[in-house]
Amino acid sequence: MRQVVSLLLVLGQVLFVASSTDQLMTNRGSSKQPLFSQKSKTKLQILYRLCLSKAPDFVYATARPSNQSMPHKFSLVILEINSGSFFVELERVDQASGWDTMITVDWFLYTGIALVHGKRMFWLPDLSGTKTMNQEQSAMYCTNRGAELADIADKETYKLIYNHIAEYHMYNTKIRSYVHAWLASKYNPQTRNVTQSNGEPGFNGDGKWRQPSYPSSSIDNTVLAVRVRYYDSQDGGLLNFPPRQALRACTVVCSMKLLPNL
Repeated sequence: MRQVVSLLLVLGQVLFVASSTDQLMTNRGSSKQPLFSQKSKTKLQILYRLCLSKAPDFVYATARPSNQSMPHKFSLVILEINSGSFFVELERVDQASGWDTMITVDWFLYTGIALVHGKRMFWLPDLSGTKTMNQEQSAMYCTNRGAELADIADKETYKLIYNHIAEYHMYNTKIRSYVHAWLASKYNPQTRNVTQSNGEPGFNGDGKWRQPSYPSSSIDNTVLAVRVRYYDSQDGGLLNFPPRQALRACTVVCSMKLLPNL
């Protein structure tokens, strides 16, 4: 019989709670328990210790020895997600043997509509409304929600974020059929290089600029936005503007790490 061990939750943090316009609820937590296994694999039940009305839409978790000086390394696969707990298969991967030590499982969950990619979560805090905003105002919108304005690292991330906006933002087509979203990335009009907010290279367009006017060569156009058109993908794409320029019909794409130590 496969043994299922309940882990005791020792830390839980509510990051964001849904309201009438904010459609996402997120939580983080950590669970610790002395754990013995004769084999390299075992199954665990991890309790949220939260009052959830339904199972989360997404759960991410990692496992580590609570004593960081221990050599143990673990892989973790989520098997089942329920409203009160989730089940995982834990495997020791630094060597094919069991263990007898305290294990910490760090987890993150959300309920609502979001995109997970590259160990980060991206989401639209407002799925229907639009605003007139510059990049600084857009960044503050995310900061007030414990998050960051989204960066785009590569073409794959661009496609995922573009399609996420196109699918989930509820356009008011009687007023306009497009929406803008500011990015945290910086653009150098002279070198045509893009730099993410963490200093690493970012996605520099690669055929995804809004044609025919972008990228602009003006030395003032140093921040990026993406335009998503409801019915015409050819009208969408990357744009570069001055930092303080206010754009109409803005939505906001926020981002956060699934776990702080990732």
